[in-house]
Amino acid sequence: MNLLRTVVATILILGLFACGAEEEKTQVKESESHVGHNHSHDSSPASTSDEIFKGHGIGFTIPKGWKKTEMPIPEAGVLVMVEKQGEDESGQFMVSVLDGDQVALNNYMDVMRDEILKNLNSQGASSNFSDVRKAQYNNIDVLVCEYTHGSGGLDFSGSLKTFYCNGKTIYLFTQSEKEDHPKNKAGIEMLERTFACG
Repeated sequence: MNLLRTVVATILILGLFACGAEEEKTQVKESESHVGHNHSHDSSPASTSDEIFKGHGIGFTIPKGWKKTEMPIPEAGVLVMVEKQGEDESGQFMVSVLDGDQVALNNYMDVMRDEILKNLNSQGASSNFSDVRKAQYNNIDVLVCEYTHGSGGLDFSGSLKTFYCNGKTIYLFTQSEKEDHPKNKAGIEMLERTFACG
């Protein structure tokens, strides 16, 4: 459980569920300094054309205008985040890659949802998660659920998936603000469609 909570803390530090507001992102950064996290980021500039990413046992295509950031998860693995670039953009695709496949997927999903809900509730955000279900994603057996959350007049939606991939445990998030969905849709679909193990 401590491993899973470390992963969740890392994701929250990056601000996936900070509702996109600069004030909230600042609070996340301030909390990072208070709890003693000191993570290095490996960021690439926004792609000027579609770009293939391969690393950490996974691969996918980064759409033009999206930016990749890699962040180590101490003693666990790595977080790969792809965001749509531009002021007030909300499109996000995040993959946590944990070394080994010893984490029970249902436990992983439960802890992640619980911690995300705690974070959202602390921000005064309303949220709703669907039931977790088994599904097929790019010929991979996964657990998946969808979610929505809102804060400050903004409404976000996305999905959470967890699965095993080449001896690693994967957690995949997507997120977009409702009004941005039409311009984020093609990019998120490309990222999800081209994701592969290997």
